[in-house]
Amino acid sequence: MNNVYWQTELDFNYRHIDIKTKESTCGDIFDDANSRKYSDYTIFTMLREPVDRIISEYHFLRERKEFINLLNKAPQNLNDYYKNRQTQNYMTGFLVGKRIYDKNPATEQDLRRVINAIDSLPIYVGIFEHFSESMGYFAAATGIEWNKKITAKRMTFNRPNVSEIDSGVQEEILALNNLDAELYRHCLEKFQTVISRYKKKSVQFELSKYNHIYPYMAKTCL
Repeated sequence: MNNVYWQTELDFNYRHIDIKTKESTCGDIFDDANSRKYSDYTIFTMLREPVDRIISEYHFLRERKEFINLLNKAPQNLNDYYKNRQTQNYMTGFLVGKRIYDKNPATEQDLRRVINAIDSLPIYVGIFEHFSESMGYFAAATGIEWNKKITAKRMTFNRPNVSEIDSGVQEEILALNNLDAELYRHCLEKFQTVISRYKKKSVQFELSKYNHIYPYMAKTCL
């Protein structure tokens, strides 16, 4: 949105993981006590299908010791990763401000808080699997005109597609991430009511793992 080369610094308008504390900085948005405060803002985020997110997350973070060392036991493979309780329901945990791999996982109450905020505040939720249409959705909400071509950044190296993962494993991932799965379904259903208004070809993505390789290599050896 800011048309910068890389990720911008965290501030009131940009919420992400604080690299020092490893905590999410967006929990106050989904705090019921702040509902009136945030009713005057336009807020948007993107959700990703839980199975695809878990696979991508594991292969993106498995070599990043500063994150993996937060787990009670380092995973040897994808199965170890998704079965670890600290990795489960992280979309919900992130939105309520939890630390990545928090030892106190997200709860049903956290999920209700998130869904209530999404349904009552001006929060526009895009869907990762419909990224281009989501950009059109955000543009309509904000008046921002995107560039016609956008370079994808931070693509995960050497990860399998969801179709390559055994269906039983996929079902188990969804069961262990039931809160995230419910949140995704809720937001996908809402998004599907508006998706037809936004053309997929309105934004084209330049997809190459090797674009922006230098920032990637700052912390990770290829």
